[in-house]
Amino acid sequence: MLKTLLWAAFIFLGVTINTYARPFTILATQSPPFKYLDQQHQPAGLHVDIWRIILLELDVPYDFKFVGWGSKRVKTEIEKGNAELHFSLSKSKSRYKLYIYPEESYHSQQYSFFIRAKDKGIIQYQSLADLQGLMVGATESYTYTKAFWEAGLNLDLTTNNSLHINKLLKGRIDVALLKKHASLYELNRLGHQKDVVILPKPLINKKTYAAFSKASKQKDKQYVIKNYDRIIRRLKTEGIIEALYIKYFQQP
Repeated sequence: MLKTLLWAAFIFLGVTINTYARPFTILATQSPPFKYLDQQHQPAGLHVDIWRIILLELDVPYDFKFVGWGSKRVKTEIEKGNAELHFSLSKSKSRYKLYIYPEESYHSQQYSFFIRAKDKGIIQYQSLADLQGLMVGATESYTYTKAFWEAGLNLDLTTNNSLHINKLLKGRIDVALLKKHASLYELNRLGHQKDVVILPKPLINKKTYAAFSKASKQKDKQYVIKNYDRIIRRLKTEGIIEALYIKYFQQP
């Protein structure tokens, strides 16, 4: 019995020490252009670039850890304290119990309506009624808004959001409701950004935030949290964040 208790204490102590001593760890799945491994298998992307600036300035050892798990498990591991940070999460009451949110945000999750460039000035969106009579591409698994689903629009539904870009370019749909930044990146990669126009008013524009694990006991976490807002404000003022958006999306 005594050996069992000693072994359990040793394991617990080892986990605690490793958690404390490990580098500041950011756990993530790949989602270009925000976070991914490049051709040399090195961390890259908008979030990676910004966090590399922050952690180098603070002189904090760090590790971008990319995994092949689903996003739900990534959140679970961070919430357990097995990593210090989720790159980007929206705020919710339930998450406040598990994460520490900063004040500053440098990114918004936007769902916007894309049209072909030749339809600029013809198709407009100020309310969902403006889309009546048009074929609108949407993705089944996305929540969007209750009003969108109840608007009685002609919907072309798919399970894969990225398929709508090709449908729009080929004229199979009139409007595509897409994640703005990820779709801009894909259009740039395909060389088709000039062929589409994003209607100015988004359907959804929700700020996301760096989310720090409350459970993590890593030694540098509080130091990073203390300085995060200050550094982000400076990066905004100096135009560094805007320059990174131009780098990845060809627009601020």
